[in-house]
Amino acid sequence: MRYSKQRDLILTALKKRRDHPTADMLYMQIHQDHPAISLATVYRNLNALADKGVIRRFLSDDAKARYDANITPHQHMQCTCCKKVFDCPPMFYSILQENILKRTGFHVLQQQIYLTGICAECSDNKNV
Repeated sequence: MRYSKQRDLILTALKKRRDHPTADMLYMQIHQDHPAISLATVYRNLNALADKGVIRRFLSDDAKARYDANITPHQHMQCTCCKKVFDCPPMFYSILQENILKRTGFHVLQQQIYLTGICAECSDNKNV
């Protein structure tokens, strides 16, 4: 992948976030300091980075593409109240893989599990 100042700017902005932003969310952040960047440039570069495996792209519960700079194997959870997306602790899907192997002999190579529910903060605030 050829170096691009805009791509580097987008990747740097994504790496600083832990909220699994959409392209629109990233665009709004970057556009504040770099008004010359377009939404199309953000979309194009995020998709190129995802296609090359530099970042992860996944669909959230609201059918929007979300992006994650963390490419280590992990799954995601989304709160149905506040819509925040969280990383699922890796121990949960490794337990699942072990149980599947033990019970069926099936070797899981990749998982695409997306959990929805209510986060601790919304539960505590009685937003349920």
